[in-house]
Amino acid sequence: GFVASEPALPVEQRTELDQWILSRLNSTTRYVDEAYDAYDSTRAARALEQFVDELSNWYIRRSRPRFWAAKKSSAAGNEVSATSKLAAYQTTYECLQGLAVMMSPIAPFFSDWLYRRLAEVLDEAAHRSVHHAPFPACDEAFVQAALEERMGIARQLVQLVLLLRNRSQINVRQPLSRMLVVTGAAGLHREVVEQVADIILEEVNVLAIEYVDDSAGVVKRSAKADFKKLGPRLGKRMKAVAAAIAAFDDERIRELLDKGETTLEIDGEAITVGLDEVEILSEEVGDWSVAFEGGTTVALDTRIDEALRAQGYAREVVNRIQSMRKAADLELTDRIVVEYQASSGLSAAIGRNQPFICSETLAVALNAEENPSGTLVERFEIGDEQLVVAITATQQAAA
Repeated sequence: GFVASEPALPVEQRTELDQWILSRLNSTTRYVDEAYDAYDSTRAARALEQFVDELSNWYIRRSRPRFWAAKKSSAAGNEVSATSKLAAYQTTYECLQGLAVMMSPIAPFFSDWLYRRLAEVLDEAAHRSVHHAPFPACDEAFVQAALEERMGIARQLVQLVLLLRNRSQINVRQPLSRMLVVTGAAGLHREVVEQVADIILEEVNVLAIEYVDDSAGVVKRSAKADFKKLGPRLGKRMKAVAAAIAAFDDERIRELLDKGETTLEIDGEAITVGLDEVEILSEEVGDWSVAFEGGTTVALDTRIDEALRAQGYAREVVNRIQSMRKAADLELTDRIVVEYQASSGLSAAIGRNQPFICSETLAVALNAEENPSGTLVERFEIGDEQLVVAITATQQAAA
């Protein structure tokens, strides 16, 4: 029911997420225009590729509840305002339209198809070609560099934590208690991370963020000379330099990482050693799993207690029921009755998290039965646990 010809909402009435992608649209427009002016289509294409990734894998994905606001959100009792829903559609439309024009010089046929489809939403009779449209100009009023920076930091931290989850083989549906971010001189600015903390925690399914000014508590670092690179340059001095590098403490290693080089005093001679001539070894401490990228250090507490494991099982059950709803071709607002039979650990987790499971799946009843029966019955294995689920749509419509 979206009509693109409705008056555009002022940017200040849109969410921070809307403002961020509009800022990225305009800063990308500026960058792409400069690249085309320099006849550098490769640079323009890479910038457009990055914008498409941000639009699709961050903005659209995080805006899904707003797109479904009239149906799914109200059915679950989680209201999304009409203004927020309209802002999501208008912002998406504006981004797609700007993208179509920007890519038209290097993707002429697809961009024209996209531009004409967008014109249909406007119900324009002419449906003119994208190649008749003026190239967009960057509106600096929409560009918010600070917002782009902190959202970029949020995406970076999310990427690193998901990497750690993958390395530890912990599914993202399993909640974890805490993550740690190194801030201060050794890392990010804490106040910037705090502004996007809720987004980060939601994306990575972690309950809390903690901050430290030094990574020494979660990782033990040591340094080792690269003999292949330093040997030919230093000759007989190599042995003494290697011993000095091996004696680096964490502060000296951090200096090397920050500055890219450090100077040693060997027999009264100053010898500069570059970061590419030293191998930095990291050993994780305790139950922390640690990742680095540039000047960013993030650690993840991988311990899972009974309560966290129960929450993880509950999310897995929700995932299976949602898959069954889709297989049964149910409407988003259809209420269901769920019967289940589960092994002991999974059964206890379902009991502890019954309200959450019912809310997420629109179940009016969640009953343990010896032999579950319903319109659709399926068996699952979740780790070492077994689950049988039966669902039946009810006549009760969601409000």
